[in-house]
Amino acid sequence: MLEVEAREEHPTETHEDHEPETAQSSPSDETPQSDTSTTWEEEWTSLFENDWTPSDRWQEEPTQDDLDRQQYRESLTTASKTLRDHIVSQIQLTPIHPTLTAIIQHLIGCLDDTGYLNASVDEITTALLVSPSDVEAALTVIQQLDPPGVGARSLQECLLLQLRTKGISDDSAASRIVREHLPLLAKQHYRQIAKALRLRPDDVMDAIRIIRSLNPKPGAPFSKEAPGYVAADIVIQRDHDRYLVVANDAELPMLRINQSYRTLLKNPETDGEARTYLKGRMDAAMWLIKAIRQRNKTLERIAEIVLDAQQEFFERGPGFLKPLTFRDVALKVGVHESTVSRAISHKYVETPQGLLPFRSLFDRGVQQATPSETTSSEAIKNLIRTLIEQESPGTPLSDEELVALMGRRSGVKVARRTITKYREEMRIPASFQRRHRATDERRASNPRRELHVTSHK
Repeated sequence: MLEVEAREEHPTETHEDHEPETAQSSPSDETPQSDTSTTWEEEWTSLFENDWTPSDRWQEEPTQDDLDRQQYRESLTTASKTLRDHIVSQIQLTPIHPTLTAIIQHLIGCLDDTGYLNASVDEITTALLVSPSDVEAALTVIQQLDPPGVGARSLQECLLLQLRTKGISDDSAASRIVREHLPLLAKQHYRQIAKALRLRPDDVMDAIRIIRSLNPKPGAPFSKEAPGYVAADIVIQRDHDRYLVVANDAELPMLRINQSYRTLLKNPETDGEARTYLKGRMDAAMWLIKAIRQRNKTLERIAEIVLDAQQEFFERGPGFLKPLTFRDVALKVGVHESTVSRAISHKYVETPQGLLPFRSLFDRGVQQATPSETTSSEAIKNLIRTLIEQESPGTPLSDEELVALMGRRSGVKVARRTITKYREEMRIPASFQRRHRATDERRASNPRRELHVTSHK
């Protein structure tokens, strides 16, 4: 019933007034309203393409531009090699005892996307009815393959396998740290490690640099998905001294009702049952087209309201994003807030600040001293990031100090737990971790001086 056609101008539409909705509105408030004063045949007229039939369209020769577009789209789809493919290709070139072949195939199937074995030796022994020694032998074969560390059953084993691949002995400082003091390493308690192993601080730091060069998820590079390409649904662009909202529908096909069905419906020789069926299908197709148009008009209206509320953000950047909720926009559009949420779901907007998810322009914010004062969470994050970048490496700011400093400098009042939450969302370490990192960098830049100070103590 519906035909997808190349992009053309929209037919002229009459403006439809919408009554504001209450909070009890149904989520289906986007259903297009039919105009009883207009016959169904008149409404269909705007949905037909005059003097067009499918065969006319199909007989057109593709232009060079059409061919270039097709070639570009096909070039975006590439087959990626998985971790299992990589392992199998190496197994095929490796001499293996026949008794281990089935076990190795099973083990390959038990590897997760990061390269770890997600089944125990006992589970595999029970499943395949083989001896534990055969399972261990098969696992050893896999652990000798690329990438180093594949087939490990724990982080500790993964790192040790990679150290052995590098030719580093099990008695080395790096191997001992991984084998005996991995929890201390995770907490960056380097002095305790040096004391426990009776090593000099510079030797410990040399070993840690080796460990940091290892990959804790050896299979991860093979599990990366092909990059997804998105196009903006709405474009917000500057036109001289003002901003404009433009619907980016140039690449979208238009839905039209096939002209041949209208011809059948008007044909007096068409029997009554077929005529009834055609009219029902035409009504359904017309409703769908009008619903899509209504949804697009709703999205444009939402974009206009967001533009009006976030104009300072578009001009000056992330630190100037203002609090804006779905409810605020819904009240101005005259729809339920769930309609706003659905309309912007998986939609992108091109702005002077880049291509952004539509949802990123909404922010509940953090309440300040009075109900009328609210600061957006993005502005608070930007302030936290700026203050931490300006701190002294030797004396980093704690979350409590950040709270006080933000209040004095910017008049922003937030709780310490809010600072902690936003800092962790931005993956910024705590103050003690930043202090340890600065100390490590200082030791790495001047290990001899650190050794002299330690020996003097």
